[in-house]
Order: sequence, then C-alpha cells, then structure tokens
Amino acid sequence: MLGAGDVSILVLAVCRGNIGALACVTELLGREDKEATMSIVMNTRFVGPLLYLLWNDVFDRSSESLSRCLRGCSYDKLCDVREMLESGPLGIREARIAVGVDEVAL
Repeated sequence: MLGAGDVSILVLAVCRGNIGALACVTELLGREDKEATMSIVMNTRFVGPLLYLLWNDVFDRSSESLSRCLRGCSYDKLCDVREMLESGPLGIREARIAVGVDEVAL
C-alpha cells in the first residue's frame, strides 16, 4: 500500500517536471491496479516526456489501455517501445503499431 509520502516521491520521480506526465500519473493513481502499473512504469523507465508520449500519443489518453499494455507486454517489448518513442516523430507511429493500436498500412 502506498502512503502519502511514498506517492509524493513516486510522482516526483516519474513526472520529472513534465506536466503531461503528471496528468497521466494522476489518472493511473486513480486506478485499482495503480501499484502494479506504477511499478512497471518505474522499471521500464517510462518517465517524464516518454510517459506522456506513451499515454497521449500512443494510447490517446486512455489510462485503461495504457495500464493493460504495461501489464500485458513483456519487459523487452516495453523497452523496445520506449526506444521507438525516444527516436522522434516516426517512433510514435512505430510504437502504435508495436502495441497494436494501429495496423500497418500497405
């Protein structure tokens, strides 16, 4: 169980001053599976702007979809998605395909 002090430290560590990440964390902390989800966020280093990109640009601000992805994908797949998001605008499209949000258009 997260105490008030733990939540404050967690929010600071995950958001890294990014207001979009703060909005995402606020959503995730309101979920029933918050401890498992936030643990995965920390372990996969989806922090600051990367967390915001994942939530906003990949999952269209759906905390439900984000949480399902974080809990359902392997650590390696999540690290691959993080690398895609770190690579710039084309990485967002690649990440959406990798997690099954979009399909490859031929």
